[in-house]
Amino acid sequence: MRLLVNPKWINILCLIILMILSLPPRLWQLSAIPPVIVDEPANLRDINKMIDTPNYYPANFQWDFNQATLVHYPAIAVVKIFSSLDQLLALRLTSVALSLLALIPFFLIIQRYTNTYTAFLSTLLFSFSYYYLQFSRVGWTNIHAITLGLYLLWSLLKTLDKQSKRWLIVAGILAGLTLYTYRGAHIYLLASFVLIAAKILSEHKKRLKMVVFYAIFGVVSLIISTPWLITVFNNWQQYNLRLSVISVSATPLPYHGVYSPGSVWQYQISTVFKSWFLMQSISGDNIENKRYLPLGYPAVNHVVKLLFWAGLIMAVLNFPSYWYWLFILGSGLILGQVLTVDPPNGSRALSILPIIYLLSALPLYALYKRIANKPYLVLAMAIMVSLVAFQDYQFYQYWMSWIEV
Repeated sequence: MRLLVNPKWINILCLIILMILSLPPRLWQLSAIPPVIVDEPANLRDINKMIDTPNYYPANFQWDFNQATLVHYPAIAVVKIFSSLDQLLALRLTSVALSLLALIPFFLIIQRYTNTYTAFLSTLLFSFSYYYLQFSRVGWTNIHAITLGLYLLWSLLKTLDKQSKRWLIVAGILAGLTLYTYRGAHIYLLASFVLIAAKILSEHKKRLKMVVFYAIFGVVSLIISTPWLITVFNNWQQYNLRLSVISVSATPLPYHGVYSPGSVWQYQISTVFKSWFLMQSISGDNIENKRYLPLGYPAVNHVVKLLFWAGLIMAVLNFPSYWYWLFILGSGLILGQVLTVDPPNGSRALSILPIIYLLSALPLYALYKRIANKPYLVLAMAIMVSLVAFQDYQFYQYWMSWIEV
């Protein structure tokens, strides 16, 4: 009986149930749906080149010069372990596994601010999000960065709780590895350093001691990322090829029907606000956007939209407790949407999706506290959330019937 009431065992049980529930939607016709997307053959070419080349350097550029070939190692492991599998399926199974692993830190982070019940329901909603499901099922490497980023944030929060060097070293390793991955998730790195700086500044009497302690994080992350940093600095122009293409400051005019730089920035800010705060459906007029978000529909379902609005207000009113998440949301939208062409881009905004669902958990928790002493209402809440999650999966299936890649 002691095991049943131990919070660690309850967490393990919740996570096992979440994994079991989340697996079938990810495996549904995985080898055929969605249709093969352009990045997948390119990733497979890199993977086969690495397999055929002994001692292939993991800090080389991948095919688009945007990430390191280190991101292909999980897929290589799956290809080698399950050698009889079709390689495309193996590539997609890697995304499935990483998307499931990301649910663990997501659940544990939300639990810090709410409770186990709310964390379970919120993680279920996040897992079944049609936006998240798309990145969970295709052989893109974006999901690597989100998974590493969530583990980075969780381990850093553990460090702040316990002032533990062990957790700080883990966070430093994860930060170093995250740097090798998709740049859209580098916002987690920036947020980590901002959180550490805020912690140091808050310790007036032992600030020097805190600087020395948290320097471990910077040193470890620098050691881990040094091979990649050398590659980047030696090939700076190649590394920034993608950035030069997507930067809104370099886009030719006219742009989305506007003809002056001031109008471009006005368009960017208003479009991002409508897309990611009001959650309106805007296409962005870019062929890439059709792969990431269902055109004609918002990024999240209407229930999550309402929860997000309520959670955003709650977070702003309780700014000292939630400023960190608001910082990730705001800076992620500025760097990944306002400053880049054709928002809303679902790839560059993927790093803020966990924050949207984390904020959505706050009103869910407030509702739970009001009905906690009424078991039938608690059960009804779980049923309603489950139905919303299942509806997202049904909508994902519908989206896959007309997706354009």
